[in-house]
Amino acid sequence: MLALGPYTDDLTKRIRVTLSRSGAVAIFVPALAHFQGRVPDEIRAAAVVIAVDTQETIPRWNVSEPASADQ
Repeated sequence: MLALGPYTDDLTKRIRVTLSRSGAVAIFVPALAHFQGRVPDEIRAAAVVIAVDTQETIPRWNVSEPASADQ
């Protein structure tokens, strides 16, 4: 489990390092608002993101593929 707050420095890097070290393939977030509505490409390249509030699932995508405009 990883708990981060509004004062966490370099949120994206901390999540990526944790994903890498743990081997996790998905993360749950309370809401996409934690990413200002857009999941960073570095996280999408590493894991599926599931928003608890809306039950929306943001799929993992290959870094060689262009990101879709809606995510």
